Amino acid sequence: AYRVGYLRRYAEMRSCPLEQAEHLEQLRALWYGERIHVAEAVQRPGPGVDTEDDLCIAEELMRAKMDEVE
Repeated sequence: AYRVGYLRRYAEMRSCPLEQAEHLEQLRALWYGERIHVAEAVQRPGPGVDTEDDLCIAEELMRAKMDEVE
């Protein structure tokens, strides 16, 4: 979770070369000297949802899970 003050600072930061190369916004924070917290996941994360096709896939997975519960 991000605090409002940090989000305002982050929005003012220009994208850095490392972020552009790796496409990871966390690298922008590190580039500007911010600290980030990293935790190891205890479960495999669900699918990323970046497009409408991804959304359809995620919705199908959720429906299948709900059917298992019922």
